[in-house]
Amino acid sequence: MTTPLGPGDFVSGYTLPYILVAIVQGTLLLVVGAMLGLEIDGSVALVALILLMMAVFYVSLGMVLGALLNVAQVAGAYAVVLLLTIFGGAWFDLEEIGGVFLTVGDGLPFKHALDATRAVMADGAGLGDVAGDVYWIAGYTIAVSGLAILAFKRRMLE
Repeated sequence: MTTPLGPGDFVSGYTLPYILVAIVQGTLLLVVGAMLGLEIDGSVALVALILLMMAVFYVSLGMVLGALLNVAQVAGAYAVVLLLTIFGGAWFDLEEIGGVFLTVGDGLPFKHALDATRAVMADGAGLGDVAGDVYWIAGYTIAVSGLAILAFKRRMLE
């Protein structure tokens, strides 16, 4: 906090190592999946792009929550992330449930990331096919990264 670095520098410096962790994690999962019979019909690079954007989103979200909440409250923030994942359709098909789950899911990046990744991996969809979902993910990632910078700046001024 005493260095001449700005909040954007700190957020970037914190995010970069986690991007490397996400790349290693994603690579290992794809390799293990391939050993177990996973076949990707579409572009692995497009799947990697989607997952990388979500990794940056999650790191930024963690930074926002960490900057705004105290140590005791951060534990409860994981429940929020779990709820957001549920509304993303990771464990059940939101199209079949409909209602509030589908409405909330459509407004969050998680459903879009799952839909785009599934479409690329299972159906061979290209960027043009999943561009709408990618825009949602990119928009949320940029917005939450900006919030992380603002939250960290606020924390630095305190």
